[in-house]
Amino acid sequence: MNARKNLQRLFGYPWQWTVVWCIAAPGSACLVGRFFYEETLLTWFVGPQMVGFSFFHTTPGLATFCMLSMVIMHVWVVYALYWVGKEKICGRLIPHFGFRLLVGTAMAIGFLYIPYSWLGGY
Repeated sequence: MNARKNLQRLFGYPWQWTVVWCIAAPGSACLVGRFFYEETLLTWFVGPQMVGFSFFHTTPGLATFCMLSMVIMHVWVVYALYWVGKEKICGRLIPHFGFRLLVGTAMAIGFLYIPYSWLGGY
């Protein structure tokens, strides 16, 4: 019980959603990192890429886990926005780390929606 309260105090979100974020974060970070690498560095040094093709065809199990993690992160961001809004309307304080976590996660997800041509592709 004490661990649950510590999680909620640190992250600012209910402990269940904090655990969901901790489980989904590694897969999402792997996917964002791989796409960033392929869309920028690999494109600059080797030429145009079929972004994600080699990742999904060489390691399909990892790619599936990463995609499921990213779907879970999308749901988490929507819930976190709802929860932060509800807490603000009720006048409760949310730790700064909770806001940083939400903004950082939303920015990482947003990176996947940047067009390939903006990052160096053709």
